[in-house]
Amino acid sequence: MTRFEAKAVIAKLDRMFKGRHFCICDVDSLMDVTGATRTSDYKALRLYHCVDYADMDKETKQFVYKAAMENVCNVAAFPEVRLYDPSEETAKALELASGTAIQRLLGRFSARSR
Repeated sequence: MTRFEAKAVIAKLDRMFKGRHFCICDVDSLMDVTGATRTSDYKALRLYHCVDYADMDKETKQFVYKAAMENVCNVAAFPEVRLYDPSEETAKALELASGTAIQRLLGRFSARSR
């Protein structure tokens, strides 16, 4: 999976759960991108297609969220997605010395310090 695909998956997951209703089509599309396979809960998850989140009790919402995430993300490896990708050119342009506060901050955003 490319960084672009990973970012698209994350954005779609965010939109999917901020919407009014659950859509199994979104789960299917996400699984196509991630290469995930259906879990044993997939058939039950399909039954909630087009059901408004407002019409679900708390336990049902938790099931839908958990099952959707398990179906979308059950892959061997999900790539690390960086918010910022520092380059040597960027560092030279900003004339950052190794170990400065700005360099450490950029490292946090790029996940290099993890």
